[in-house]
Amino acid sequence: MKIDKKYKWLARDKNGQLCAFVGEPKKTHPLSRFWNNIKKLDWTGIEETDERFAFIRWEDECAVRISNIGNILAIDSNDIISKPSHYIGINGLEVEQILAEFLPKIEDSYVAHRVGSAIEYLLRSSEKNGMQDIEKAGQNIEQIKRYLDGK
Repeated sequence: MKIDKKYKWLARDKNGQLCAFVGEPKKTHPLSRFWNNIKKLDWTGIEETDERFAFIRWEDECAVRISNIGNILAIDSNDIISKPSHYIGINGLEVEQILAEFLPKIEDSYVAHRVGSAIEYLLRSSEKNGMQDIEKAGQNIEQIKRYLDGK
C-alpha cells in the first residue's frame, strides 16, 4: 500500500474507511462520522490491501502520525500514550486486542490480571526492556502459581 508523501496522518471514519490527512485531524463533534482538519481539509480515502492498519479505529482519541521511509509506510512512535510502538505487532495487532480476546475466558480475576501482565511483558520485551521484561513476566507467572497453590 502506498500513500502519497503529503499525507502525514491516518484515522478511520465511523463507517470504517481508512483516511489519510495532510494536517492533523480532530473529531469535531461526538456524533459526526468524520474527522476534520481545522487548518486544511485535505484528505483521501485509502484502499486497504491488507490488515496492516486494522488497529486504527474510529474510537481512537487521536489520529496516528505516519512517515514515509523509502517505499515503506511507518507509524511514528511519538504517541507514546495511545499507540506505543512496543505494544503493536508488525502487522498492527495490539497487545490490548490479544488480551481482550483471551482474558475474559479466565474466571479468576487475579489470575487474569497476572496472565495479562505476563503477556504484556513478554510481547514488549524485544523493544523495551529485554531480559528485565522477561523476568517480570516470570514473576507474574510465579505469583499465579503461588496463588493457585494457596487455594
